[in-house]
Amino acid sequence: MFTSNQTAVTAESGSVVRKAFRVVAPPTGTELLDSIDWLEEWNGPVIATAAAVGALVLSEQHGGVLGAIDQPTHFDCAYQGDLSELIVGSMHWLARRQHRDGGWASYTDNLDDPSQLMTSMMVRSAFRLIGAPAAYPELGDWMSAFIKSRGGVEQLKTKYGAVHSATLMTRGTSALAEVIDWKQLPAMPLERANFDSKVNRAEFWADREPVMPAIVALGIAAYERNKPLNPWTRWRRGRAARRAMDWLARVQWDNGSFANSVPVTSLVLMSLASIRKTASPIVRRGVAYLFDEVRGDGSWPGKLS
Repeated sequence: MFTSNQTAVTAESGSVVRKAFRVVAPPTGTELLDSIDWLEEWNGPVIATAAAVGALVLSEQHGGVLGAIDQPTHFDCAYQGDLSELIVGSMHWLARRQHRDGGWASYTDNLDDPSQLMTSMMVRSAFRLIGAPAAYPELGDWMSAFIKSRGGVEQLKTKYGAVHSATLMTRGTSALAEVIDWKQLPAMPLERANFDSKVNRAEFWADREPVMPAIVALGIAAYERNKPLNPWTRWRRGRAARRAMDWLARVQWDNGSFANSVPVTSLVLMSLASIRKTASPIVRRGVAYLFDEVRGDGSWPGKLS
């Protein structure tokens, strides 16, 4: 969409033109915002915006003009004419919220507040897909230094567990953005999911609500991108992936979302778009939902009421 060496677009906040800031002091030593629940962090506006940007970019890259299928006229025009402008605006919105420690927090615009690891890794994936605005030349270095200093994925695994939903979604988004290889993700056994009932699900799939659609979609993408070597497992998982697509269609809300959550919906779209399923009505309706919910400043809310 744009790269770090593109001609700079002036970043504005209200009527005040802001230049790329420099870190003038090391982090204060304040601990990460551990008081916030991981699901609350996941549904904050910063993660929502990063995920929505990724969903729109991957859907466009792997599906061409999404308005080609029967969609309202306003959606056709918006997608074909305004997507690039929207994405540029969204990336500037994210860049202006980088904290002085190099990371991001999902709910605070105070640049002196401590950042959150999961939020920062989700933003990193968005910038990997699109590129950092040239008005913020040091953004990538600060971001990488922050994530490294906080322990990266190993810290997430320590804090939440290797197959916790927070860890899986963050690592899955990194794989979708090609920050990491798909082989680094743990196996997601779709064949052991019970898509007809929440009762008696295999342990891996228990207690995944309300982000279950995001994990299932990641599982479908992971199967296609890194098929099991065992023929029996590959056959069973392939059958389960087809059932999983049917399940996603059943649980998609009338407004095109999953769980009325921009990040959950976006991760479903990213996963399906990455394996060229953009012709699916699931993706088309989800993209329309994202256009409906984007705010005037290029950001998205997270969990909608």
